[in-house]
Amino acid sequence: MPSELPADPLDRQIQELWDRMQELEERGLFRSTIRVAQELRRLTKTERRLVPYIRATLVITHCALATYEAELGMELATEMVALLESEEHARQFQPDFPDDEYRNVVFWLSTCAYHHLGSHAAIRYGYGSPRVRDVVREGNEVCRRTGKIACLDCFRDYTVWVYLTLGDEQTALHFARSIENKLPILDQGDHRFEGARMHAFIHLLCGRLSDAVDQSRRALELAKVYHTPLPAKLDAFTLLGSALYISGRGNELEELCAEVGEPLDWSLFPPEDENPALAWRKALFDAVVAVSEDRLAEAAAILDRWDRRLSDWDAVPDWLETRTRLISVLRLMGKDGQADGLEEDLRRRVNPGEAALYYSRLDAVRSGKTPPNAVGFLYAPTTERIPLPPLTQRAGESPDETQPQKPAENSQVPAVDWDKTPMGPLFNAWFQRLPDGTDAAAKDMEVILDEMLAFDPADVELPEDGARLIFVAGQLASVLRREKDVWYWARKLLERFPEHPDVLNLAATAGLGAWMRQAQIAAEWQQSQDQDARGATSDTAGDATPADTLPEDLTDSQLPDQQMLEHLMRKSLDLRPDHPRHFYRAGVLFHVLGLQGDAEWCFARSFALDRTQSAAALALAEVYAESKRDEDALFVLDLCLREGKVEDADVAWEAGLAAFRLDRFAEAATYFHLAGQWRSAQPWLSYYYAWALLQISRPDEAETQIDVFAELHGPDHFAARALRAWLAGVRGEADAVREIIQSLLDVPLREVEDLTPLGIEKILRQLWRVVKSYLPADDPLQSAMVERLFQAGMVPDDFFEEERSRRPVTEGLVYYECVVEQPLDDNWPTHPACLVQQAHWREYYASWGVLARNEEEAEHYVIQAQQRCYSLPPTLMSCEEADDGFRDRPGVVWQGTRECPDEYDEETQERLDRIAEELAAGDDESDGDDNFLDEDEEDDDLI
Repeated sequence: MPSELPADPLDRQIQELWDRMQELEERGLFRSTIRVAQELRRLTKTERRLVPYIRATLVITHCALATYEAELGMELATEMVALLESEEHARQFQPDFPDDEYRNVVFWLSTCAYHHLGSHAAIRYGYGSPRVRDVVREGNEVCRRTGKIACLDCFRDYTVWVYLTLGDEQTALHFARSIENKLPILDQGDHRFEGARMHAFIHLLCGRLSDAVDQSRRALELAKVYHTPLPAKLDAFTLLGSALYISGRGNELEELCAEVGEPLDWSLFPPEDENPALAWRKALFDAVVAVSEDRLAEAAAILDRWDRRLSDWDAVPDWLETRTRLISVLRLMGKDGQADGLEEDLRRRVNPGEAALYYSRLDAVRSGKTPPNAVGFLYAPTTERIPLPPLTQRAGESPDETQPQKPAENSQVPAVDWDKTPMGPLFNAWFQRLPDGTDAAAKDMEVILDEMLAFDPADVELPEDGARLIFVAGQLASVLRREKDVWYWARKLLERFPEHPDVLNLAATAGLGAWMRQAQIAAEWQQSQDQDARGATSDTAGDATPADTLPEDLTDSQLPDQQMLEHLMRKSLDLRPDHPRHFYRAGVLFHVLGLQGDAEWCFARSFALDRTQSAAALALAEVYAESKRDEDALFVLDLCLREGKVEDADVAWEAGLAAFRLDRFAEAATYFHLAGQWRSAQPWLSYYYAWALLQISRPDEAETQIDVFAELHGPDHFAARALRAWLAGVRGEADAVREIIQSLLDVPLREVEDLTPLGIEKILRQLWRVVKSYLPADDPLQSAMVERLFQAGMVPDDFFEEERSRRPVTEGLVYYECVVEQPLDDNWPTHPACLVQQAHWREYYASWGVLARNEEEAEHYVIQAQQRCYSLPPTLMSCEEADDGFRDRPGVVWQGTRECPDEYDEETQERLDRIAEELAAGDDESDGDDNFLDEDEEDDDLI
């Protein structure tokens, strides 16, 4: 319905164009929408109206997805990113733009700009392209920075298509289901249709026809709540129709649509030129219908026309889908020669590592594994419904207690008979002299390493032998700190075998080792210089000064730079796109170099190729956990245990932690049990296991784990006593609860040195819940626990919600985010709530969230709460309005983190420096997750 027109003539003209543009977009007339949006864009650019200019431009980038104008979309989306990310850039466009409106569009539309940029990049380059991965990573960061967590779902659809393109349909299905089952938050968008549509599409490609019908019907049901209901409904018509016709149930289409309340009406489709993407989906359906009615030539003609058009438009994903279906139809027609030519052309134009889904489908049809048809199935079609693992496991269920989906076929890397290679006998002799491997004496390893590196690369006959030498020598060098020597040798081997993927991959890995070792040498030299400088300062008679120039060994010109390492690694993947270990090593390299999008993709590809790759599963889960995607991390680890049948204590441990963070304690207990069964060496396993068991009311088993933890860490350990207090509460032993918790309150927090602040916070909050649940409301420990929580800055949101529940519901509340300065005095270092890392603080800043009718009331609530934290009066530094229009109860909503202003930047820099040093020293730890040499890796897995 058109908006009420403003009085100002320019504003009225802008509003009229906006209303016309929206009406066209709702009807799916995207080409016409673009024309009106361009008119609005020109007007607002001439009149220097920033906000409507941004909105009009983003409409163009959205609609251009359906018109396959990727270059235009990327250009405009990039412009929008610049305007939304840089206020200075925005003021160059309009110096006097309204601040509130600009902040609003930055909050709501920044992620949209990145999403559109990534979508156009995917159309132009394919979902396997590094450009798409980079945009998705940046978009995820913007979501978190702006607080638009719900918009992460926009980027999760990329993850579906990336995994599907990689050939890992099972993980793609997980992501699609998670989108489909997630209810929208407020008015931030309902993405369930996208999840259901992708879910149905994956089933269709895999030949699960009944499941495809069910999910297509679900997508049709959800189309009405999508942001463009009509195009979504028409899309669902084609998907449901394809699933039905290819199942031999085409006569049911009208009936099923009517049952959903969306009568089938093909006349609603816009003209082809108005919405080419929707017309393409209709064409795929028409081809399916033609094949089902034995009109094969017509089906081939439909697909051939779109094959040519999409190729001309550089619409890579849709072209790949069309070409794959066309080849399948041609083989059904018996035109294998023509099909072979088109397939050869596809394989020449697209890297198999970036299009594994299509390669696999083509292989399946050509080999006879699946019959040729209008889709080109990945697996033989079936009308049986295949049960999927639940998104949430049942309590106490072990990974081997359910029937998984059909196990993924691990990549079969051709084995090498090492005994028969030219250097095989030499390797066997070295291994016999070093039976303990890298656990041998350093002098014995030195002798073997010297002999290996003395072997002239020019005498290496077989590249596999050379790659094996780099790998084995690298294992020894990581212990002996001689990675640079291995790189020097690998460089010479590269000259002999510059195109062999194993040599390239392991040479890049050796180069990374040398690069990291050099970083450590530099860090040690700098540390020595700093110590010398401090010594010279304290010695009044000394004239020593730090060296002005770097030592010669810190300026090694033979070492690779980042560009060279990337080139070697990417070339190895291009030459051999089906080697799981190659992709794993590439993932580690990209992770160290800070290319997290590439790292995630490589780890995912490695795990897709081999489900038994526990190192790849752990690395991928770590990437997910670092970006707060614990559900995805848990899925990957669980898949490794279930489908890979891996009995790996580290995988079980990390799965338990991921489930623990998600508050899925029954699952966590299962994984922790497996970790213990497989002899995990994690010293805190029994603590987390006991916590999970207490959460699911299994106190007797929890007591056993508490005893184990107490034996390892001592019976008086803060965490052990906290667990015993909880156990006593569960058993109704109120006196024991009082005694233990009082003893814990008597412990100054600065004396709790082996728990992180987050760990201390989790324990104190749980103790508060124990006191509330198992002690009378008037028990003195109730107020004592609350006092300690305020003093430590660790009050749970539940407490504030309970406090606010005593106030009446109020209309029109405003949500404020406030910062308070809290001065400290000489008593602070000995205060019972002072953490060990806070003892030197002279003041701190504390963040608060509050609902109030106005700023004065917000200040009242915040100052009142902060006064419960310390005896000195606090000062309100800022009180920013974040949102309004709430119907709720006023009061404090949350207590945030504390920061010491004088050292914040220094701490951040120290943290970054520490990370760099840990990366440089990481290869000294033989059991580290990021050890790029993988000491548990068998050399048989090299090639």
